[in-house]
Amino acid sequence: MAISTEDVLKDAGIPDLVTWEFDDVASVITPEVAERLLSLNIANRVVRPDAVARYADDMRNGRFLPTGATIAIDTEGRILDGQHRLLACVESGVTIRSIIISGLEPEAFTATDKGSRRSLADTLKRMGYANSARMAAAATAMLAWDDGHRSGEVTSGGRKTSEQKLLAYIANHADELSAAAGSPTLAAARVLPKVADAARVLTRRVDAEDSEAFFEALRTGVTDEQGLILLREALRRDREGTGKSRGAFWQLGMILKTWNLWREGDLVGMKKAVIFTPGGSKANKLPAELS
Repeated sequence: MAISTEDVLKDAGIPDLVTWEFDDVASVITPEVAERLLSLNIANRVVRPDAVARYADDMRNGRFLPTGATIAIDTEGRILDGQHRLLACVESGVTIRSIIISGLEPEAFTATDKGSRRSLADTLKRMGYANSARMAAAATAMLAWDDGHRSGEVTSGGRKTSEQKLLAYIANHADELSAAAGSPTLAAARVLPKVADAARVLTRRVDAEDSEAFFEALRTGVTDEQGLILLREALRRDREGTGKSRGAFWQLGMILKTWNLWREGDLVGMKKAVIFTPGGSKANKLPAELS
């Protein structure tokens, strides 16, 4: 049974609802209404196109959820909070629901959006997922991969993707992401957890048993495959060296390139680790397919 606001407030020791000096109204906001509100805004904030695109994509795909976040307008007509949502409403052509608060003091702008932002890992932890930080990182990488990216965007986390899109992806891939995020880390080989977890998901899709054997060899160093020993040492040296590490994208490229050769039986008698070039004029991309 739903709990009323009045009950929540009473349990918290607040017996009566408080009337503030500003006005609030719950409303549906059509693209036309959003456009009108934006036209009345006398001092727009700098627009972040990527944020508008994320919101609009969620709206078009039914992922945009009312959260209690308001459209906040001060006494001078400025939109203190909600401009990007309104712009996305116009761009997407989708009607949304929101609470509109007006009559705020102009100084309220200085405190808007200044709090600590909740991360995807925080959300997953609240939803009951174990290893939430590793799972969030793996999901971000795998969504980029499944969207067809084979560049540094897979491991950089630089792609601007809405949390709702990531949560929808996680719901559809929860088993494989949870299994990877719960696996032993490759600490001895100095492999970043987000790299190892993404690589585990990708290789398990090909052959779960081979994937387990491959990563156990990288973790322990116990193997007759010289190519795997060379890979393990190359990864370790890169992270423990005095120079700048070549980073997550290089690690993932090295692992996946070696995996393909290992599956094809081409690691026998190797004298040097495989070469994966992450940048420059001859930069490599991640393998389009895994063997």
